[in-house]
Amino acid sequence: MERINSGKLGAVGDSMDMIIRANDENGELNIEWCLDDFMSLYEAGNLTTSTTLGFFVAEMVRHPEIQDKLISEIDEKWNGITSESSNEEIAAALHEMKYLDCCVKENIKEKSAGH
Repeated sequence: MERINSGKLGAVGDSMDMIIRANDENGELNIEWCLDDFMSLYEAGNLTTSTTLGFFVAEMVRHPEIQDKLISEIDEKWNGITSESSNEEIAAALHEMKYLDCCVKENIKEKSAGH
């Protein structure tokens, strides 16, 4: 509500700004419609993410040699990362996982729920 009341909707806006603009008829905002639209976007994103991850797991089962190589990379790069590690350390370790990055990108390209 603060965003709406302050008048700080962006020029281009994010998805929430677009939902607010689309549901603001004659200067009267219908909050229920906004919530319905937002929940639809949230659920759609949640479903596509879970489906894409499901495809990824299925491919790892079908290709144990890729799975083994991926596990080796994760074991090597994740070594030393603990619950006490900073966000920067975690991000750096993930950034070093080039094979994981390739596997994820290939999965999205080939098996994306959007196809």
